Amino acid sequence: MPDPASDIVPGSVPIDAPGLAEAAPAAAARHGGWRRFLTRAYWRAVFTQGTSPREVGLAFGLGAAVGVAPLPGLQMAAVGLLCWRLRLNFAIAIAASNISLGPLLVMWAAIAASLGRWLRLGIMPWQSYHSFIADFEHAPAGWEGVMAVFGTCMMDWVLGSLLLMPTIGGAFGLVGYGIARGIRSARAPSADPASTGGRVEP
Repeated sequence: MPDPASDIVPGSVPIDAPGLAEAAPAAAARHGGWRRFLTRAYWRAVFTQGTSPREVGLAFGLGAAVGVAPLPGLQMAAVGLLCWRLRLNFAIAIAASNISLGPLLVMWAAIAASLGRWLRLGIMPWQSYHSFIADFEHAPAGWEGVMAVFGTCMMDWVLGSLLLMPTIGGAFGLVGYGIARGIRSARAPSADPASTGGRVEP
């Protein structure tokens, strides 16, 4: 019996097509154990499931939130694990997580550390730069002093991420939801007399 997931053609799947969320489990049930990861149907289902507006918004928001998380080098693994557990679209989440690609990670870390210092000490984010410089200038001599300052900066980074992650995730989630809704509306048949057989509703 042919696998339903094998008939999915990339680019021809509607944004709210039913049954895609069950395609990956179906492929896994057919090819039990670790062999399911070697099937084309499994990976095609993974990359095409979760394309309703709500799921696209969740994938966008999750990817962006993890992208600015204090997890340098582990964002992709974290996104993959969460998408697997929540059955969200892996490709969409990975694309959104690239907001911290390369040097952008330093920018998000600085923003998060500034927010953390504001939450911890009440120093406004646009004034936190001088606060961080003062910490290094007044640090005790030797590696112990430098490491103590770095530890404080890391604490501010983690604390600020608790505010930055839901903010960025929520903003990107709304954008992803809006894009998916727009695509679905564009693909929906227009409600004109021609599409209803010439009958005009009173």
